[in-house]
Amino acid sequence: MNKEGSTMDESNKHGNPVRAAFQKLLQNKLATVCFVVLILEILLVALAPFIAPYGYEEQDPAHALAPGFWAQWTAVTDPEDSKYNARDQYVPGHILGTDQYGRDTLSRLLYGGLCLHRHGAGGRRHLRSVGGIL
Repeated sequence: MNKEGSTMDESNKHGNPVRAAFQKLLQNKLATVCFVVLILEILLVALAPFIAPYGYEEQDPAHALAPGFWAQWTAVTDPEDSKYNARDQYVPGHILGTDQYGRDTLSRLLYGGLCLHRHGAGGRRHLRSVGGIL
């Protein structure tokens, strides 16, 4: 209870409800980690045209179905070995590998996220305009 006799809610104690919510978020370690990951995802997606190594539809058929970076530690590299397969070799430049058409997986993930965020924001704008009319 404060001086006036009424109880003080959490948002008034910190002066700003946004600041109170942010401080409460920072108290929970898991929520803080998730918040940081979400911010990183939004930044990566927003910067997709600048950081994606290849275009969204750019194909490299010679490297179709190439595995990602993890293959450099697990692939059999000796052509004499019966398990050797040239397709299992890591192709530098395709960090997450390629799909069946040779399109870079990382680039497609980044551009796909960009498209998803744009459409999500567009949907929110339409809902706000319809809600404002009603």
